[in-house]
Amino acid sequence: MHIKLKIYPDYLGALITNPSSQEIRLWDLENSWGWYSLSLCLRGESEEHVYIVKRKPRDWTKNAPYFFVLSPRESREIQLDIKDGWWDVCKELPYLKDKSIFVRARYDVGPSPEAEEYCVFTGTVLSNWAVSNPEHHWLFDHVM
Repeated sequence: MHIKLKIYPDYLGALITNPSSQEIRLWDLENSWGWYSLSLCLRGESEEHVYIVKRKPRDWTKNAPYFFVLSPRESREIQLDIKDGWWDVCKELPYLKDKSIFVRARYDVGPSPEAEEYCVFTGTVLSNWAVSNPEHHWLFDHVM
């Protein structure tokens, strides 16, 4: 599995590709198994410190282990709207507002009985670093 991060003006896109000759199953992001599967790593141009932006905890009133299938060589782009209120954004990030930000997507799913039962992908995949130049509307158009 490969991930390519795309930076759009108001959101990010995680393009997930299955380069293999077999289908892969991935958790849907709208259930407890997939909710935390995608996160972001951010850093300044000359910095070693990496900030993690991940989904906020939530209560599930209805929850089922839904997944989607990527056929061989198929891709799917998942929109990541960091301004939708469901992302935990570090309070320290505003100092990067006027600087270039290096950002990468991280897909991470640990083993679980459900993943084993439904043959859903487990493991960690990182995209390459992508550069976001100011003004970073996808990140800073909200109150922090």
